[in-house]
Amino acid sequence: MRSPIAAVRSRARHRGKTPAMLRAECDDLACTVVRLTAENDRLRAERVRLEADFDTAAIDYSGALEDLRAEREKNARLRAALTAWTEKEEVVS
Repeated sequence: MRSPIAAVRSRARHRGKTPAMLRAECDDLACTVVRLTAENDRLRAERVRLEADFDTAAIDYSGALEDLRAEREKNARLRAALTAWTEKEEVVS
């Protein structure tokens, strides 16, 4: 079984590429791999930052919902107290 490099060289020779051309292509591909790896690392870091921002926003939203629930309960208690007081005043009058 031939090595993959030997197979590439054989095909390259049939296409008229010299070893220098193959080295240049290899260098270009290596640079592309390095560039894509760096881009991948940057995108992963951005994803981690966005996930942290989302978690913070979710916690803030959850807290706001709890505050809203507490204020609605307080409002309901005050309305009930006002209604009871109003009915008591009407009975007294």
